[in-house]
Amino acid sequence: MASTCIYLVLSIMVAIIFLISTAEAALNVGVCYGLKGNNLPSPPDVVSLFKKYGIGDVRLFDPDRPALEALRGSQINVALGTLNADIPIIASSQEAANQWFSTHVEPYLQGITFPYISVGNEAIPGEFASSIPPAMQNLQNILDARNLGGISITTTVSTQVLANTFPPSATKFSAEARETLVKVIKFLSAQANPLMVNVYPYFAYAADPANIRLDYAQFTSTEAVVVDGKLSYSNIFDAMLDGFFWAMEKEGVADVSLTVSESGWPSAGNGKLTTPELAATYNKNFEAHVSALAGTPKRPQIYIKGYIFAMFNENQKPDGVEQNFGLFQPNMEPVYPRSSAKKLGNYLSKGLFATHASTGNSLRMMAHSIMFFIFPILVAMHGHISTAEPSPKVGVCYGMKGNNLPSPPAVVGLCKKYGIGDIRLFDPDKSALEALKGSQISVSLGVLNADIPIIASSQEAANSWFSANVEPYLNDITFSYISVGNEVIPGEYANSVTPAMQNLQNTLDERNLAGVSVTTVVTTGNLANSYPPSAATFSAEARETLVQVVKFLSVQGNPLMVNVYPYFAYAADPGNVRLDYTQFTATGAVVVDGDLSYSNMFDAIVDAFFWAMEKEGVADVDVVVSESGWPSAGNGNLTTPELAGDV
Repeated sequence: MASTCIYLVLSIMVAIIFLISTAEAALNVGVCYGLKGNNLPSPPDVVSLFKKYGIGDVRLFDPDRPALEALRGSQINVALGTLNADIPIIASSQEAANQWFSTHVEPYLQGITFPYISVGNEAIPGEFASSIPPAMQNLQNILDARNLGGISITTTVSTQVLANTFPPSATKFSAEARETLVKVIKFLSAQANPLMVNVYPYFAYAADPANIRLDYAQFTSTEAVVVDGKLSYSNIFDAMLDGFFWAMEKEGVADVSLTVSESGWPSAGNGKLTTPELAATYNKNFEAHVSALAGTPKRPQIYIKGYIFAMFNENQKPDGVEQNFGLFQPNMEPVYPRSSAKKLGNYLSKGLFATHASTGNSLRMMAHSIMFFIFPILVAMHGHISTAEPSPKVGVCYGMKGNNLPSPPAVVGLCKKYGIGDIRLFDPDKSALEALKGSQISVSLGVLNADIPIIASSQEAANSWFSANVEPYLNDITFSYISVGNEVIPGEYANSVTPAMQNLQNTLDERNLAGVSVTTVVTTGNLANSYPPSAATFSAEARETLVQVVKFLSVQGNPLMVNVYPYFAYAADPGNVRLDYTQFTATGAVVVDGDLSYSNMFDAIVDAFFWAMEKEGVADVDVVVSESGWPSAGNGNLTTPELAGDV
């Protein structure tokens, strides 16, 4: 599809249900990098540890200069906090906020992607609480003036701001926190930014272990423990998140999402309630839960970003459990046993993403992590793009097959205007890459098909390609993926794909760039016997190469990129393929495949890839949807702006 670039008329659908996360880069789950210790590794050593384990997202509680300097150019996203003591200063005037931003953020914009700036940590209620909304507004004004739509201004609260939390539907904001929080969530609603919440099932369990079940706190219960009207809860984490949703709705705000800014379980400090085994179980299950498309009972299938607290055991925190939340000791050794997998994301999730959906309407693909790129770049319906939060689940494909397209700087400006934070480039176009420098936009970069045999020919050739097309931009652009070609399997370049991938992986390993995933892009044409989905296999022409590819991806913990177009299936047979099945609008199951039910063709196509890979003995490779969309013209009444906009 890269050769047929057409502008689609689409509005961003926040309700799209698929996750951006990839296990190899821990995109759903980051870690909190606390600095309250006098024996911690140097920031450069910590960043090397992040990269060693593929940790791609970090939360910093304050703008620590050595940490930020070390993170520059690392390809690691940073959720940045302000010191609580700085909140009234930032709130005092626009000039003061500008000064804070110029000192602590602006110097790093060219080398670090900041998804969030949190105004304080657990400062509501308290002496700084009343300053939080004006501080947030002053910082938002700065972002608006600089056209930095990819950064969300928010604040971080704890569950202590809630009252009447049982059952979850009874939850409201506490009397002490309510006045400030109502202002905060109305600001967040207007900006389409999330509220950051620190959620610790451990503390609830530790406060009342006789009445709160351990399995309810650790995500291990197999049954409902709490029933709240029509909603059932098998874990307290979901109950806590839904408590926030209920509290916000009671204030008339129903469109603010949540980011879990801290969660974890201590490995010591409180007897048998805090063991390495319990900590490992909780953190593993937390990662799996927020990555598994589960959402919460009240908000099913929502995207939840999470951060594990914390990276290290910190000896200057209060004695007891507070010093024992770390994944690592200060000597950079793991606190509790973990597999020898190269990446922490794999340690936390290996095997979990391969879980089969089992009953009813559950989807097989729900256990895997999915990211979308809509093809090609979005143009607003009726002159605007949805004011809902720019979805972290959906990027756009920036095709350049046109002689009347805007300049790359203008395109980047458009992306920033609408908060588009992820872009797919089909080749390393220098003008586009130059424009994307310092934009805070993550880039999925493609290799020209004709370059594949060159990269495959030798390690030296692969290094040369990387040095020419990627290395010059590493300090200014976050590269999420490098795709070796687009739809080249089967074909003349197919045999070169796997050695080219391996050579590029060697280049990344040598440079310790674990946050970049090497992969390739395939189409549904690579499948045979795709109905029902469970019958899917790789086609005879594609199988030999694809088996090599998926085994490489499994070893590396990288996803397979897939171009998925329900439109073409519908256009080929509109008499038998239902339109609602291809447009996500069917209200019931259209296809039943054993225990699995499908109300849309998209899910069936993606599951077919999972089935085909499993038939080759590979059950742990995730999928990134590298292209999907619906044309707005060109095929009569099958291609209208309305149909394109509804996808």
